[in-house]
Amino acid sequence: MSAGDIAFRFIDFVRNMKSVSDSDTAVTVCDINQAMLDVGKRRAAVHGRSQSLLCYLLTARCLL
Repeated sequence: MSAGDIAFRFIDFVRNMKSVSDSDTAVTVCDINQAMLDVGKRRAAVHGRSQSLLCYLLTARCLL
């Protein structure tokens, strides 16, 4: 599963709701691994996902 798979499913879910438009939707994809974010971006492009709905964020690992 890539960093974007859950985000893609959420976007599909929202698109199937009749009361919500793409302009009301934005998804932030977070991961601690840049390589996984890059895979998610490539998969989004290959599958025709709108990049305007997706934001990618590299997060730091929190060690307690």
